Order: sequence, then structure tokens, then C-alpha cells
Amino acid sequence: MDERRILVYCRESRDEGGLLRGRIETQREMLLKYAKEMRLGKVVKVITDDDMTGTDFSRLDVVRELAKSGEIDAILLKDSSRLGRNLTESLLFTEFLREVGVELIFESEVYNEDIFPLEAWFHEMRAKEDSRKIRSVVYHKMREGAYLVAPPYGYLREGTKLLPDPECAGVVKEIFRDFLSGASVGEIAGRLNARELPPPSLYKGRRDAKEAWSAAGVRHILENESYTGSRVMKKTVGASFKDKRRLTTSRDERIILENDHEPLVTRADFEKAASRLASSGRGGGEKTPYAGLLFCGGCGGRLILRRKKGRKPVYVCAKYNRCGNSACTAHRVAPEEIESAVRGAAYGAYFLINASDGEEETLPPLEESYEDLAAGQITRAFFEKMRARVKAPARKEAPFDPAGHEEKLAPLLIGRITAYEKGEKGHFYASLEIETRF
Repeated sequence: MDERRILVYCRESRDEGGLLRGRIETQREMLLKYAKEMRLGKVVKVITDDDMTGTDFSRLDVVRELAKSGEIDAILLKDSSRLGRNLTESLLFTEFLREVGVELIFESEVYNEDIFPLEAWFHEMRAKEDSRKIRSVVYHKMREGAYLVAPPYGYLREGTKLLPDPECAGVVKEIFRDFLSGASVGEIAGRLNARELPPPSLYKGRRDAKEAWSAAGVRHILENESYTGSRVMKKTVGASFKDKRRLTTSRDERIILENDHEPLVTRADFEKAASRLASSGRGGGEKTPYAGLLFCGGCGGRLILRRKKGRKPVYVCAKYNRCGNSACTAHRVAPEEIESAVRGAAYGAYFLINASDGEEETLPPLEESYEDLAAGQITRAFFEKMRARVKAPARKEAPFDPAGHEEKLAPLLIGRITAYEKGEKGHFYASLEIETRF
């Protein structure tokens, strides 16, 4: 009996509508039976990739490690299409197996390294055509009014129709109302968290749910056109059937069904909110020259620069800005305080560097220099230079002024600035703690 160590690999994929292409359990039983009947060797591992696309070869990373470490001698698959539907990746993988000495075995066909490139090309073309057909069907369903995704927060789905969710539709209306009244997205998130309202992902029961509202979550609702009663689909598309990156489409490319369901906000209010969002920036803090240097003494997170219309800019805790008081407190620091701290560090570094230069230079008396000149030990020119230096008044260095250079000096002189509020870690007053690089 052959003592080869066999890895059985099974893969199954489904189309976007969830239709089964093949039962992976059947594949597994069939391959184990085939390995036994053909006396291929000892099956040491079985890998089943259920609902995995054939164009993504990262799923074979485990197989690569086993082959590279010498733990397997052969890989058994149902046929060449189970390996994958990406021509380039298929050829690279089979070349890798050849280099590490691992055999490739198919149950329904004989592996031929000369014919395999043609088979791999055919499988890729099949995947491309399947992708085209699936997209065509999905877009047709969208135009016909089928709802293929989860309803947005604030709505329930009944068949193909969206109805206001009585439990959270009011929250959506409140978000728009507060934002149009002047509240920031961070402030709104803080209010919702203070009332312990679950954020959308947690409300929907998603496994990757957020535990609290954030500024980004509030902004996402304010940007969602569905709340005007319009259904907007095809907002993103795949880069290609092999590249799973999502690309944002233009409005002309999208599928839009006007007056599709009951609105939660008027079109006018939605446009006002969009205008304010555009003028206020992303709300995640402005990138500054002090980025990476400013930290919150409460949570240890970073400080960001926040600007509000009609108010002076101020640095605040990023977590507080996103989620409000449920995450941290503001830890507000004015830019002038940061600049003052940088200037203080600059003065400290200057005097430290120049401390050895503070003593007056001691020069030999002129009498000694004259005796050296008479004895021929120094030249007349050197003697005249020494006399000029002794008689010249002491020069005073101009005081160092870092004002106006704080942004350039900060990353050179400071390692960290931590903002503390009153009562934090023994601080009697709100203060800054500076860690210098010198």
C-alpha cells in the first residue's frame, strides 16, 4: 500500500442568490472513498472550503504551509475546477507544488501539466461568464423592485416593501432634527449613548456589531438617501470577477427608485443636512503637524483638532468626539496651549545645549603672549590676533526665539503631550504633561 500522506481538499461555491452548486459533504465522502479504493495512501487531513469563490487563492494558504513544511505528499481534489478559477494563481500554485515535491491528484480526471494551463484558462472564462450572468440577474431584480439587502436602520421589510420600524424610526428623525438644529455628529452620538440606545448593527443583531453609537454611525444615517423615500441601489460594484474590491459608482450608474416607500425625512431636510455635512468636513478631526504627539490622559487615545463654525478650534479626545461622554470626557486643549508647551521645550533644549557655552573664554594674559613673541615661539600675526580678542568687548548671543516655528520643532523635541483633566492621576488642575526627546 502506498504510504503517501494525502490531503483531501473540497471546495464549494454558491451564486449570489444562494443557489447550491454542489454539496460539499458529497465531495468529501466521494474523495475519501476514492483515496481508500485506489490505495493512494494515508489521509492525514481534510480541508473543506464551503461557499468559497474559486478566484480567491488566499484560501489555500494553509495548504501551502503544509506542503512547504513537508507534512503532505499529495493533494486530492474532485477536479481541476475545485483548485480554482484564476489562471495566473492556478499556474503559480501548481508550480509551487512541483518545487516542493507535492503531487496533485484529481478524482475525475488525470492531471497533465501540459494540458492544465488550457483547463485553468477555461475555468477562469467560466467564472467570468458566471459573474456576468449573475450581475445581470441581480440588476434586473433591482429594477423590478426586489430588495436584496438588509433594510436600513429605521425600516422593516415586508416582502419587497419597506415600512417604518416603530422602535427606531423615531431615532432617525431625531438625528436629522438635532443635526439641523446645530448639534454635531459627535454630540448626537453622545446623547444616544447616554440613553443606552443600541446602535444600528447591535439592533440588527450582527455578529460584528458595534457596542456604541459613533460620529461615523450618525453621519452614515445622515448620508443615507433611503430616508427620503427613494431606494438607491448599485452604489458600489466589484472591480472585476477576480478582484473583490468595491468601487463607488457615479449617480448616473446607480439604480434609483423614487417614491419607493414612506419617507422618514423630507427631501429638503435631507439636502440641508447634506450641505452642512459637506461644509463641516468628515467630523473625524483635522490632521495637524502635532498628529501622533497628543494623547488623552483619561483613555490613552489620541487628541484630534475639532473645528466648529463660530467657535475657536480646540483639541479633544478622539473617542469623546466619536461617541460622547459614554466613551471618555472632552480633555479640551487650545492650540495656544500646545504651542506654548512646544516653545517651553524649545527653550529648555536651547539652554541645555548651550550650557557649556555660558562660561567666558579664558585667554592668556598679553604679557605671556608678548614673551612668546620675543622668544620666537609665535608669529607677529598670531600675537596681533590674540591682542585683538583680549581687548574686544564680550559678545552676547541673541536670545533664541522659537515663536512661529512650533510646528517644525514639535516632532523634533517632543515625544508625547498628555492632556489631563482636573482630578486625573493626581492633577489638581487641567494640565499638560510633556515628555521631551532630550
